[in-house]
Amino acid sequence: MLRRAGLRVHPAHSNLGARTLMDSGTFLYGTPAEVARGLVEYDRAGVDEVVLNLAGVGVEHGSAAAAEDLREILAAFHADQG
Repeated sequence: MLRRAGLRVHPAHSNLGARTLMDSGTFLYGTPAEVARGLVEYDRAGVDEVVLNLAGVGVEHGSAAAAEDLREILAAFHADQG
């Protein structure tokens, strides 16, 4: 799917593939407001399904921090939709 979309990724070059995903906007990261802006752009492009994976935050900082990040992302997303 990613190669058909024009992204140059290959499992043997995982570091380069990860950088490609980040640079292309396929993988969102940053503050909750930055992630929300990316989600708004996805919505405008017609994307109808995304995965918000906060497992890393949960493992590193606990489930309460992951839940708070999700709340902040969704609040910023809804504010940007206004």
